Amino acid sequence: MTVGFWPFLFREILVFTRSKVDLWLTVIPPLLTAFFFVSAMDNVVGNVDGISYVNFVVPGVALMSAMGFIQSMATRMFNEGFGQSLKEYFSMPAQRSSYVLAKLVAQLVLSTAYALVYLLAVGMFFGVPVGLRIWLPVAAALLLSNAVMASLFTLIALLMRDMGAYLVTTNVLGQLLIWGSTIFYPLDAIPRYLRPLALINPVTYGVELLRCILLQKLCVWQVVYLSVLVASLGFMAVSLLSRRAAKVL
Repeated sequence: MTVGFWPFLFREILVFTRSKVDLWLTVIPPLLTAFFFVSAMDNVVGNVDGISYVNFVVPGVALMSAMGFIQSMATRMFNEGFGQSLKEYFSMPAQRSSYVLAKLVAQLVLSTAYALVYLLAVGMFFGVPVGLRIWLPVAAALLLSNAVMASLFTLIALLMRDMGAYLVTTNVLGQLLIWGSTIFYPLDAIPRYLRPLALINPVTYGVELLRCILLQKLCVWQVVYLSVLVASLGFMAVSLLSRRAAKVL
Protein backbone atom coordinates (compact mmCIF):
# COMPACT_ATOMS: atom_id res chain seq x y z
CA MET A 1 0.00 0.00 0.00
CA THR A 2 1.37 3.40 -1.02
CA VAL A 3 0.94 6.42 1.25
CA GLY A 4 -0.69 9.19 -0.75
CA PHE A 5 -1.53 12.86 -0.37
CA TRP A 6 -4.32 12.75 2.23
CA PRO A 7 -2.46 10.84 4.97
CA PHE A 8 0.48 13.22 4.60
CA LEU A 9 -1.81 16.25 4.74
CA PHE A 10 -3.73 14.94 7.74
CA ARG A 11 -0.49 14.28 9.61
CA GLU A 12 0.85 17.78 8.89
CA ILE A 13 -2.30 19.47 10.17
CA LEU A 14 -2.59 17.14 13.18
CA VAL A 15 1.02 17.66 14.27
CA PHE A 16 0.69 21.42 14.13
CA THR A 17 -2.74 21.73 15.78
CA ARG A 18 -1.71 19.40 18.62
CA SER A 19 1.38 21.47 19.37
CA LYS A 20 0.21 23.92 22.01
CA VAL A 21 3.47 25.87 21.82
CA ASP A 22 3.09 26.45 18.07
CA LEU A 23 -0.55 27.45 18.46
CA TRP A 24 0.03 29.91 21.28
CA LEU A 25 3.07 31.50 19.65
CA THR A 26 1.22 32.05 16.38
CA VAL A 27 -2.23 32.97 17.71
CA ILE A 28 -1.52 35.31 20.63
CA PRO A 29 0.92 37.94 19.20
CA PRO A 30 -1.38 39.14 16.38
CA LEU A 31 -4.33 39.36 18.78
CA LEU A 32 -2.29 41.45 21.21
CA THR A 33 -1.19 43.67 18.33
CA ALA A 34 -4.79 44.21 17.30
CA PHE A 35 -6.36 44.84 20.69
CA PHE A 36 -3.62 47.06 22.11
CA PHE A 37 -1.52 48.65 19.38
CA VAL A 38 -4.25 49.09 16.77
CA SER A 39 -6.91 50.36 19.16
CA ALA A 40 -4.50 52.83 20.77
CA MET A 41 -3.05 54.07 17.47
CA ASP A 42 -6.55 54.62 16.08
CA ASN A 43 -7.01 57.36 18.69
CA VAL A 44 -3.65 58.91 17.81
CA VAL A 45 -3.54 58.65 14.02
CA GLY A 46 -7.14 59.12 12.96
CA ASN A 47 -7.81 58.62 9.26
CA VAL A 48 -5.29 57.21 6.76
CA ASP A 49 -5.97 57.46 3.02
CA GLY A 50 -9.56 58.46 3.75
CA ILE A 51 -10.39 55.55 6.08
CA SER A 52 -10.01 55.00 9.82
CA TYR A 53 -6.69 53.63 11.03
CA VAL A 54 -8.40 50.44 12.20
CA ASN A 55 -9.83 49.81 8.74
CA PHE A 56 -6.42 50.58 7.29
CA VAL A 57 -4.34 48.28 9.49
CA VAL A 58 -6.55 45.26 10.27
CA PRO A 59 -6.07 43.60 6.82
CA GLY A 60 -2.30 43.86 7.23
CA VAL A 61 -2.29 42.40 10.72
CA ALA A 62 -4.41 39.49 9.43
CA LEU A 63 -1.74 38.82 6.82
CA MET A 64 0.95 39.14 9.50
CA SER A 65 -0.84 36.51 11.58
CA ALA A 66 -0.84 34.12 8.63
CA MET A 67 2.89 34.65 8.19
CA GLY A 68 3.40 33.52 11.79
CA PHE A 69 1.80 30.17 10.97
CA ILE A 70 3.95 29.80 7.87
CA GLN A 71 7.19 30.58 9.72
CA SER A 72 6.35 28.07 12.44
CA MET A 73 5.66 25.28 9.94
CA ALA A 74 8.79 26.14 7.95
CA THR A 75 10.83 25.79 11.15
CA ARG A 76 9.45 22.31 11.67
CA MET A 77 10.36 21.52 8.08
CA PHE A 78 13.90 22.71 8.77
CA ASN A 79 14.13 20.43 11.81
CA GLU A 80 12.97 17.45 9.77
CA GLY A 81 16.13 17.71 7.70
CA PHE A 82 18.23 16.85 10.76
CA GLY A 83 15.98 14.37 12.50
CA GLN A 84 14.36 11.02 11.74
CA SER A 85 11.03 12.41 10.54
CA LEU A 86 11.74 11.94 6.85
CA LYS A 87 12.82 8.35 7.41
CA GLU A 88 9.58 7.76 9.30
CA TYR A 89 7.60 9.32 6.46
CA PHE A 90 9.11 6.96 3.94
CA SER A 91 9.39 3.84 6.09
CA MET A 92 6.36 2.71 4.07
CA PRO A 93 6.04 3.01 0.29
CA ALA A 94 5.14 6.65 -0.30
CA GLN A 95 4.67 9.02 -3.19
CA ARG A 96 7.27 11.77 -3.19
CA SER A 97 4.91 14.18 -4.97
CA SER A 98 2.26 13.61 -2.29
CA TYR A 99 4.71 14.48 0.46
CA VAL A 100 5.77 17.70 -1.28
CA LEU A 101 2.21 18.78 -2.06
CA ALA A 102 0.96 18.00 1.46
CA LYS A 103 3.72 20.13 3.02
CA LEU A 104 2.81 23.21 0.99
CA VAL A 105 -0.96 22.73 1.11
CA ALA A 106 -0.90 22.34 4.91
CA GLN A 107 0.87 25.69 5.23
CA LEU A 108 -1.67 27.37 2.96
CA VAL A 109 -4.75 25.79 4.57
CA LEU A 110 -3.77 26.56 8.17
CA SER A 111 -2.44 30.07 7.54
CA THR A 112 -5.41 31.08 5.39
CA ALA A 113 -8.01 29.60 7.74
CA TYR A 114 -6.53 31.40 10.73
CA ALA A 115 -6.24 34.71 8.86
CA LEU A 116 -9.91 34.47 7.83
CA VAL A 117 -11.04 33.73 11.39
CA TYR A 118 -8.80 36.51 12.70
CA LEU A 119 -10.16 38.99 10.14
CA LEU A 120 -13.73 38.09 11.04
CA ALA A 121 -13.19 38.27 14.81
CA VAL A 122 -11.15 41.47 14.85
CA GLY A 123 -13.35 43.01 12.17
CA MET A 124 -16.45 42.40 14.27
CA PHE A 125 -14.75 43.77 17.40
CA PHE A 126 -13.60 46.99 15.72
CA GLY A 127 -16.57 47.31 13.38
CA VAL A 128 -14.56 46.77 10.20
CA PRO A 129 -17.08 46.01 7.43
CA VAL A 130 -16.34 42.56 5.99
CA GLY A 131 -19.39 41.56 3.96
CA LEU A 132 -20.16 37.95 3.10
CA ARG A 133 -20.05 38.66 -0.64
CA ILE A 134 -16.36 39.54 -0.51
CA TRP A 135 -15.25 36.54 1.57
CA LEU A 136 -14.37 34.50 -1.50
CA PRO A 137 -12.12 37.24 -2.98
CA VAL A 138 -10.57 37.80 0.47
CA ALA A 139 -9.82 34.08 0.81
CA ALA A 140 -8.31 34.02 -2.69
CA ALA A 141 -6.14 37.05 -1.87
CA LEU A 142 -4.93 35.40 1.34
CA LEU A 143 -4.16 32.16 -0.50
CA LEU A 144 -2.13 34.01 -3.11
CA SER A 145 -0.20 36.06 -0.54
CA ASN A 146 0.35 33.06 1.72
CA ALA A 147 1.61 31.01 -1.22
CA VAL A 148 4.39 33.55 -1.72
CA MET A 149 5.31 33.51 1.97
CA ALA A 150 5.16 29.70 2.16
CA SER A 151 7.43 29.37 -0.88
CA LEU A 152 9.91 31.91 0.50
CA PHE A 153 10.23 30.43 3.99
CA THR A 154 10.25 26.89 2.62
CA LEU A 155 13.22 27.82 0.44
CA ILE A 156 15.08 29.21 3.45
CA ALA A 157 14.33 26.09 5.49
CA LEU A 158 15.64 23.86 2.71
CA LEU A 159 18.74 25.86 1.84
CA MET A 160 20.15 26.52 5.31
CA ARG A 161 22.07 23.94 7.34
CA ASP A 162 22.78 25.70 10.64
CA MET A 163 20.02 26.22 13.21
CA GLY A 164 21.47 29.45 14.58
CA ALA A 165 21.86 30.97 11.12
CA TYR A 166 18.37 29.81 10.19
CA LEU A 167 16.74 31.39 13.25
CA VAL A 168 18.58 34.68 12.76
CA THR A 169 17.73 34.77 9.04
CA THR A 170 14.02 34.00 9.43
CA ASN A 171 13.51 36.37 12.37
CA VAL A 172 15.35 39.27 10.72
CA LEU A 173 13.61 38.63 7.41
CA GLY A 174 10.24 38.41 9.14
CA GLN A 175 10.77 41.80 10.77
CA LEU A 176 11.91 43.33 7.47
CA LEU A 177 8.84 41.97 5.70
CA ILE A 178 6.51 43.36 8.36
CA TRP A 179 8.03 46.77 9.07
CA GLY A 180 9.30 47.27 5.53
CA SER A 181 5.77 47.02 4.17
CA THR A 182 2.58 49.09 4.30
CA ILE A 183 0.94 47.13 7.11
CA PHE A 184 1.06 49.95 9.65
CA TYR A 185 1.57 53.04 7.47
CA PRO A 186 0.95 54.13 3.87
CA LEU A 187 3.72 54.10 1.28
CA ASP A 188 3.97 57.90 1.29
CA ALA A 189 4.87 57.85 5.01
CA ILE A 190 7.91 55.64 4.43
CA PRO A 191 11.18 57.58 3.95
CA ARG A 192 12.29 57.77 0.33
CA TYR A 193 15.46 55.75 0.93
CA LEU A 194 13.36 52.88 2.36
CA ARG A 195 10.60 52.89 -0.25
CA PRO A 196 12.43 50.55 -2.66
CA LEU A 197 12.26 47.89 0.08
CA ALA A 198 8.52 48.40 0.41
CA LEU A 199 8.04 48.37 -3.36
CA ILE A 200 9.64 44.93 -3.78
CA ASN A 201 8.21 43.54 -0.54
CA PRO A 202 5.54 40.87 -1.26
CA VAL A 203 3.81 41.73 2.02
CA THR A 204 3.14 45.24 0.69
CA TYR A 205 1.34 43.79 -2.32
CA GLY A 206 -0.57 41.28 -0.22
CA VAL A 207 -1.75 43.98 2.18
CA GLU A 208 -2.72 46.36 -0.61
CA LEU A 209 -4.60 43.57 -2.36
CA LEU A 210 -6.65 42.88 0.77
CA ARG A 211 -7.36 46.58 1.24
CA CYS A 212 -8.49 46.91 -2.39
CA ILE A 213 -10.91 44.00 -1.98
CA LEU A 214 -12.31 45.25 1.33
CA LEU A 215 -12.80 48.70 -0.21
CA GLN A 216 -14.20 47.04 -3.35
CA LYS A 217 -11.62 48.57 -5.67
CA LEU A 218 -9.91 47.12 -8.73
CA CYS A 219 -6.71 45.18 -7.94
CA VAL A 220 -4.48 44.32 -10.89
CA TRP A 221 -0.80 44.99 -10.27
CA GLN A 222 -0.91 43.35 -6.86
CA VAL A 223 -2.28 40.13 -8.36
CA VAL A 224 0.24 40.18 -11.21
CA TYR A 225 3.23 40.75 -8.92
CA LEU A 226 2.22 38.09 -6.40
CA SER A 227 1.43 35.59 -9.17
CA VAL A 228 4.90 36.03 -10.67
CA LEU A 229 6.48 35.46 -7.25
CA VAL A 230 4.37 32.36 -6.63
CA ALA A 231 5.36 30.90 -10.00
CA SER A 232 9.08 31.49 -9.49
CA LEU A 233 9.52 30.90 -5.75
CA GLY A 234 6.98 28.08 -5.73
CA PHE A 235 8.79 26.23 -8.50
CA MET A 236 12.11 26.47 -6.65
CA ALA A 237 10.54 25.40 -3.34
CA VAL A 238 8.81 22.37 -4.87
CA SER A 239 12.00 21.35 -6.68
CA LEU A 240 14.16 21.53 -3.54
CA LEU A 241 11.57 19.80 -1.35
CA SER A 242 11.22 17.03 -3.91
CA ARG A 243 15.00 16.65 -4.05
CA ARG A 244 15.17 16.31 -0.27
CA ALA A 245 12.52 13.58 -0.31
CA ALA A 246 14.37 11.80 -3.14
CA LYS A 247 17.50 11.49 -0.97
CA VAL A 248 15.54 9.52 1.62
CA LEU A 249 13.76 7.20 -0.81
